[in-house]
Amino acid sequence: MVHAHLTRLVVACLIAALLGVVPIAQTDPLADLLRRAAEFSQNFARDAATLVADESCQQSEFRLTRGPVARNEQEVQTLGRQSWRAEIAWVQTPELEKVGHPWLEIRDVFEARGKMTSAGEPRLASLFRLRSEQRLEEARRIVGESARFNIGPVRRNWNASAVPLLVLHPVNTSRFTFRKKPSDTTDRGRLVRIIEYEEKTTPTLIRLENDQNTAASGEIWLDATTGEVLRSVLRCGQPSYTGQLTVTYRRDKRLGLRVPSEMKERFESAGGGSWVEGSCKYSNFRRFETSGRLILQK
Repeated sequence: MVHAHLTRLVVACLIAALLGVVPIAQTDPLADLLRRAAEFSQNFARDAATLVADESCQQSEFRLTRGPVARNEQEVQTLGRQSWRAEIAWVQTPELEKVGHPWLEIRDVFEARGKMTSAGEPRLASLFRLRSEQRLEEARRIVGESARFNIGPVRRNWNASAVPLLVLHPVNTSRFTFRKKPSDTTDRGRLVRIIEYEEKTTPTLIRLENDQNTAASGEIWLDATTGEVLRSVLRCGQPSYTGQLTVTYRRDKRLGLRVPSEMKERFESAGGGSWVEGSCKYSNFRRFETSGRLILQK
């Protein structure tokens, strides 16, 4: 019976070859979807290199304390609040592509708690006029300065809207394992597939202040047809804390691009006794010409 089945299969293939019909190999649906998502990440790196946007953020730090009524009752105490306004830009960094960072997201905070910062006016206009090697050095300096406005016990500079998209870039996909969640969902009539990922290699994509590895994991909501990222969740941390970024993306009609819309962050101590919650919103996306002139302003 087996030999008869093989014989029929061979005959079918010979007939197909004679007729000029080539059997189509089955493709892996997940691999195909990830390929389209990788193209989306690459296109973002290319298109965002000429973009500037406005960012408005608020952060709050909380702690659980014993309630005054009963010893086993807990209440939430607010330890501090922060707010800022900033300009955001994405600079291509071919120098860092081998370590998984083909772009760097720059946050230039020019106003905090309603007052101008020491930096004064936004500095991104002058940044784009620098040579590439000077641009990277200046970009790192601005990122470092702006990171000090984050409140809470965790020093961080990776709470940025496009960091989760790095997971999908071809230079990084080999770091992760991907699997599709069994159930799909819909968004405004379109089919959405949810992909889970987990980092398996070192050095990791995100490094802590002491150069310690911290593996990333999370979920990504992808348009099943185009591979565009609609939403992303990224988690990482160390024994003393865990951090999570949740970013939603929208299509900008003027630019014809999908861009960050909102980012929510939560950093929590290992025991859950204290945590920081933040929310950032993005607007007024505009292109930046090489001459240093902003166009398509609101």
